[in-house]
Amino acid sequence: MTRPAVNNSVRLVRDLPELGLTSGQIGAVKCVWREPHTACEVEFRDRGTFTVRALLLEDAVRVVHVTMRADC
Repeated sequence: MTRPAVNNSVRLVRDLPELGLTSGQIGAVKCVWREPHTACEVEFRDRGTFTVRALLLEDAVRVVHVTMRADC
């Protein structure tokens, strides 16, 4: 399994009704923390312009697209 990294696209694996998110939604990883457990901040957009950011543990998402980026 690929670990989430900044700018990866990820799929939510379970519903988060308190945030209005459903399993299967695609989001973009904005930030990742590795200690003490891997967690990532993921930005989800609905069909309009509404955006939800959620702090999720690694097991709540699956990487669906890896974006390669050069370090500055």
